[in-house]
Amino acid sequence: MNTHPFTLLAYAKYFGEAKMAISARMTGIDSNGFIVMVKNEDETEEEIEIKFKQRLKGYEEVRPVLEDMSKEAEEALGLPSTRPPSDFSTATRSPSSKNSIQNPFTGPNPIAAILIIFIFLFAVYQLTTRYLLND
Repeated sequence: MNTHPFTLLAYAKYFGEAKMAISARMTGIDSNGFIVMVKNEDETEEEIEIKFKQRLKGYEEVRPVLEDMSKEAEEALGLPSTRPPSDFSTATRSPSSKNSIQNPFTGPNPIAAILIIFIFLFAVYQLTTRYLLND
């Protein structure tokens, strides 16, 4: 979770009411809530405990609850969302399979990239050879 510093800062500012916070990192989490170490504008640090609305029953509840809290905090503070889209509406369906979805965030197929590079180099070679032989 410490890989989401802006989200942690939003939690601290909104749920922890740490209005002077400039950075935050999570130091602990349990079924009741989590602890955030906050650094304030005046360089002081303080530990803030942020409670969940309801006690979590299992590990599988952590992510959805934190995502809901993130949405609430960002909207209340007027911040842009730091969450990825929940549905991949921009994802494209593969023509070979009606049910598989290609993630739009992945790079090109490595074999296709190698083939394109090879074709490019071959074309450059052909043009260079023709140019040199005509002189």
